[in-house]
Amino acid sequence: MANFSYVAKDMSGSLYKGTIDATDIKEVRLFLRQKKLYPTAIHSVRQWNKITLFSTITSDEVAIFAEQLSVMVEAGLTIAKCLQTLAEQTKNEKFKQIINTIRQDVENGMSFAESLSKYPKVFSNLFINLVKTGEIGGVLSKSLKQIADYLDGERQIKKKVKSAILLPKIIFGMCILVVIVLITFVVPKFAALYQGQGVLLPLPTRILIGLSKFIPKYKWLLLGGGVGLYFGYIKFKASNLGKKTLDYLSLNAPVFGTLGKKIVVSRFIKVLGALTVSGVPIIQALDVANEVANNSIMSEVVDKIRANVNLGGGLRDPIADSKIFPPMVVQMVGLGEEVGSIGDSLEKSSKFLDRDVENSVKSIITMIEPLTTIVIGSIVAFIVLAMYLPMLNMGNLIK
Repeated sequence: MANFSYVAKDMSGSLYKGTIDATDIKEVRLFLRQKKLYPTAIHSVRQWNKITLFSTITSDEVAIFAEQLSVMVEAGLTIAKCLQTLAEQTKNEKFKQIINTIRQDVENGMSFAESLSKYPKVFSNLFINLVKTGEIGGVLSKSLKQIADYLDGERQIKKKVKSAILLPKIIFGMCILVVIVLITFVVPKFAALYQGQGVLLPLPTRILIGLSKFIPKYKWLLLGGGVGLYFGYIKFKASNLGKKTLDYLSLNAPVFGTLGKKIVVSRFIKVLGALTVSGVPIIQALDVANEVANNSIMSEVVDKIRANVNLGGGLRDPIADSKIFPPMVVQMVGLGEEVGSIGDSLEKSSKFLDRDVENSVKSIITMIEPLTTIVIGSIVAFIVLAMYLPMLNMGNLIK
């Protein structure tokens, strides 16, 4: 149910205003006619009072929305009816009200794509462009299925990448916790034991004792410095120089740079292929794919591709010159341009890149596990050695 405000007149011309809860505008009109009133204006009232400050709409919810909508449209239901059903099933209050508002816009004569474009934070440019193409070509169900497949693929990639970096994060956090506990509680006791012994402490022990004195004394300064670095990083990341620097590092960093490059290329090719197959003009498809890739280094490549296409060229040469795309993608794009099926070639390339990303994630996990074990073992070994070396020295002196 949604809330509507109305302005209506009776037979004598008297004006009536009010609000009513109804399923749609047709129900409001029927209600007013039963009251022998004739509506002059009916508007939806967007009630956001049930939405909390922290309510969000996840990409999973949007993907499920696209998948269910695709099935219902293919079954022959109207968009308005589909949206009404989906709004009733949606548990997210914010998403429910957005769906209801879109349904009302569609019932008032607005196109589905145009109504979606009012919510750019929920529905991406890719989503809107594919829906627009599907509406024009009469293949909306197919376009929605493409959207659902893309969003599901993105979710799978993010899940795999998170699994690759989860173990290092956990071990790094444990290292920090262990070091803080040892330096704060254990090392001071050993330092008190060694004081007054008249023995020159080994360098590792002096470093450890120095840290045990420095960290508690300047803990608030260290905490403030950490917070300052965090907000400085956020500000740097938002700047043009910061974005370009971080984007370059994401594609060229040791270990993770190769994976980052494959993910950006995979995302770009997948979106470009989906839009091209759907009939979106190549320049418009390039702009949307570039936006989805969200990488300044890729944007420079896209500018060169766009310039070459505007001059009557193709995609292959600028892609090959970029040194970002794998040779297989370059060959597939060239083949697609030769035979006139660039969209199919891009889609096949995206499937290959998805498998390549999955294999890269597995390789990184296999490589990181022993490395993280070595790192944490080395840190603990250094602390233990630093604490017990003076005991060995004192034993030698006694002998």
